[in-house]
Amino acid sequence: MEILSRYLRKLTSQPLVSLHPKCSKIRLTHLIFDDDLMLFVRGDLPSVKGVVQQLDTFASWSGLRENINKTEIYFGGVSPDVKALILHTIWFAEGSFPFRYLGVPLNSSRNSAEVYGSLITKIQNALLHWSNKFLSYAGRI
Repeated sequence: MEILSRYLRKLTSQPLVSLHPKCSKIRLTHLIFDDDLMLFVRGDLPSVKGVVQQLDTFASWSGLRENINKTEIYFGGVSPDVKALILHTIWFAEGSFPFRYLGVPLNSSRNSAEVYGSLITKIQNALLHWSNKFLSYAGRI
């Protein structure tokens, strides 16, 4: 995965592949955790094709290929014409917002408290259970 990370970072130095506008300041190209990979590129055909070609190259020599049933592409601020062209060119299914990545809900617009409500409740319950676990009976009462 470290080699894939290096290739993806190097890929954005090529003239045809551009970073996602919100990720360019920090040069964020991807996030990898365990077997999850999230890629960030500008919503244009050359950038998407460049990333797909890089994934194919990586798969050819590593044997690691993306799971077709779990791979989706998400669009934010892309015109319908460009979106249709990209979807026609690549085999990824189009995903919809909001979706969860590592349990955190993600959205293309500004998130509100309602979006994170269930996650906050889950964390609060876990902390409450954890803190009560080490208290004596009298302390719990």
